[in-house]
Amino acid sequence: MKMTSLVTLEANASDIARMLSVFANKERIRILCRLAKSQEELSIAELSEGIAISQSALSQHLTKLRKGGVITARRAGHNSFYRLADPRAAQLAIALIKL
Repeated sequence: MKMTSLVTLEANASDIARMLSVFANKERIRILCRLAKSQEELSIAELSEGIAISQSALSQHLTKLRKGGVITARRAGHNSFYRLADPRAAQLAIALIKL
């Protein structure tokens, strides 16, 4: 690893730690991977397809991701739509998909 990469890593250590703590759950990783793959907003119904958890559990995970600054939400009437807010989260999700 280049010295400049290590310096950048060290300078961004708190942001990286925050993001990794948000990723520290298999369901949140699955949610983030779905958002990264779609590259657009998804509703709760769209996110729940293929993720076998209750809607209340999904909502709790989405809240944690939103509070962690990884995703954003947009309300339209009674519906909420989610997308990735931090491009680094998308890069990390894509790297995880490749593993």
